[in-house]
Amino acid sequence: MTLKQDPKAIKQLTKEVLSGKKQLKTSQLQKIGVQIHGANFLVGNVAIEKNILADSYYISSYDPEKDIDGNSIATNKKLQLRIINLFEAGKKSISKKELLDFRIITSATSLEIGNARLTNILGLGRSFDISLADETKTIDGRWKDQGITIKKVIDSLLNFPFGKKQLALNEVPLNKELENYLKMYFETVKKSDSSNKGLLDLTIGNGKSTIAIEMKIARQLAKTGNRNACIGQIGQYHQQFGSNLILLIAGTNTEMAHKNIGDCIKEAKKLNIEVFKMMG
Repeated sequence: MTLKQDPKAIKQLTKEVLSGKKQLKTSQLQKIGVQIHGANFLVGNVAIEKNILADSYYISSYDPEKDIDGNSIATNKKLQLRIINLFEAGKKSISKKELLDFRIITSATSLEIGNARLTNILGLGRSFDISLADETKTIDGRWKDQGITIKKVIDSLLNFPFGKKQLALNEVPLNKELENYLKMYFETVKKSDSSNKGLLDLTIGNGKSTIAIEMKIARQLAKTGNRNACIGQIGQYHQQFGSNLILLIAGTNTEMAHKNIGDCIKEAKKLNIEVFKMMG
């Protein structure tokens, strides 16, 4: 049972739990302002249980997936960043003592925070081992190079914030915004990567799984010279990347209706190249 308690009492009680106290006398609970309600009750995320052999109560953290204040451990951004830093520094564990800095005392044997899995066999060890929850992703949740597919890239492009500001940009600044955005999702993203067939706008990944993106601004493709250049470029890049190539065209719905753009899309489809229309 959980009943409303004085915030000051809750603060002092959680302090006692974090200090390592396992038991408090009834008089001590009353002194810090805790209202006693029966043999077993909750104060925030602190479980209070009557010791039938003495005039005292056991105190402990109740929900193993929450910190002592009742906040979800899985969504603790500061802890997630600390785990990422430890893992990337080659340290594969975090001590229970350090978790106290994040106001965490837990009986859990396994926790997931972002793409990190913390495990403590039987809950008896002094630390939690850190491993990847999803082996196809990095510790900070980005897709690893070997796990990249066209579908994953397209799925990420669907959420790119393409509004009035981006619509007014030329290719170079828009390409930079897209590069920074994709770096949130993928391990390796490079701008203007020199390929065997020319200078690509963006490449994602390394080796055989590399996905190439050739970006074009719709209003510029309206010019015949730019249309011809686009068709020539995707033909060259296709020789190197095959179907691991995306022709990305950015513009308005009206601009997309231009015949020159239709010609570029037709050529891309003939070569089995993915076409992504980014419209605002």
